[in-house]
Amino acid sequence: GLLDRVDNGPYREAFFRLRTGVCDAVDVLGRALGAGGSTTINDLLIYKPMKSLLAWANRRANLTLTAQFIRQNADVLQIIFQDDELRVRLRSKNKKEDDECPDNLLEGFDPDDDDQCRALVDEVLELLVKYEPPLEKRPSLLGRNVPEPFWVPAKALLSRAQQVRLERCVDNTDAIEACFSDDGMLLRLARHPRAADDIEHMQFCVEKLAADINVDEDEAKRRFNSDEKFMQFWALLRICEASSREEKHVERSLLARTRILTDAHQVASRVSPPVDWEAARAALEKLKDYRRVLSACIGTTDQAAEKGVQNFLDAVVAAWPNLGSLEKAKKRPSDTADGADQAWKRARTDEGKGRNKGKGKGKGKGKERERDRGDIDEDSLPPVEQTPSAQRTDGPPAEQAGTSQSTAGEASAGAGATVEPAPQNENTAGSINISAEAPAEAALQTHDPVGSVSTGTGAPAEAAPQVQDPAGEEEDDPNCPAG
Repeated sequence: GLLDRVDNGPYREAFFRLRTGVCDAVDVLGRALGAGGSTTINDLLIYKPMKSLLAWANRRANLTLTAQFIRQNADVLQIIFQDDELRVRLRSKNKKEDDECPDNLLEGFDPDDDDQCRALVDEVLELLVKYEPPLEKRPSLLGRNVPEPFWVPAKALLSRAQQVRLERCVDNTDAIEACFSDDGMLLRLARHPRAADDIEHMQFCVEKLAADINVDEDEAKRRFNSDEKFMQFWALLRICEASSREEKHVERSLLARTRILTDAHQVASRVSPPVDWEAARAALEKLKDYRRVLSACIGTTDQAAEKGVQNFLDAVVAAWPNLGSLEKAKKRPSDTADGADQAWKRARTDEGKGRNKGKGKGKGKGKERERDRGDIDEDSLPPVEQTPSAQRTDGPPAEQAGTSQSTAGEASAGAGATVEPAPQNENTAGSINISAEAPAEAALQTHDPVGSVSTGTGAPAEAAPQVQDPAGEEEDDPNCPAG
């Protein structure tokens, strides 16, 4: 036996690249809020940077992330069981630094030096602005719901030495909030390093509200302070970057709250009896249609949008306090209300995917619809049942199927036929001639008890088969005059 040379290069490359990626992912996920320094295999599999790496390793060398792979790398990774759950953590690489005295980590840093403290705070602020949770999305300011600033573990951003230094000077700044938990020191952004001017926005809204409702600025400020949603949006300006999308969104929300307070003051003074502006504001906030017309009016000078808001306010004043009538949902009209709409719906239903594309597929349903509309061919109709009093005579089967008996005053007609009626033949006195919309190949012939004969048009040249009446008398020849 000869030995075959096997190139293990692709497997070795994929193995060590996956090993490095798993270590980096465990390090990041273990520093997340509430992780406690470890993570699970499931979190590793859904971590975005790991997805692409695992896909590449699987294609390259058929490698995947399992507990066996973690055990193969026990020199850098460790499996632990916590709360009956398998978790993965890194073996400590900086154990010497973790055990080092905090005072030794302050070497070269003076907490009383303002320049050093300001430089460290600015660095931490930039890191807080760029931080993204590893598994969750960063709370967005572009929405109706006001997100709260989120806490970030300091160990996810800073080294052990930086954390110790920040603890000495964090109380001297209002741009960062700090607290301590099981995850160590937690940081939260209180003011963006390039924050928008919240004082300017507040002053603009105060002046606008005071001018619109004719009150002084102190009263306008009091009303804004009592509006919880306005204050929540206004507080977001401190963590928004100037001239950003977030600032534009918050500015629009502040203008909307200002307009709501203006309209609430107007409604409160117009209704009878007058109510407090806070009650009017609460009532307007519950009206969905009011929010719709208000959104079209904010940030525009369109007179039509302004007129729409005023018309809605007039309707609110007229309906006060019963505002439920303004919020009735618009029900969809029934199909029987409009014949054209029902015909369009039926035509659209008949154009289904299963029509005329398979053996028996969709046929039964389509036939039922056609029969309901009267558009079905005559050949597909069931044979007409004869009344017990009708008796057939000898003749061809095709001719016998079209012979029936009728009572006095009734005419024989083919129901649901699509063939146009043939020209009528004139009979002599005592006979009645009708257009029966019957097929051309079968002539219908009935005998009236009073002696009148009704014939169908389009009969063959030979004499149609006769039906004997209940009295036993034969019918007269249709080509002969009655009597």
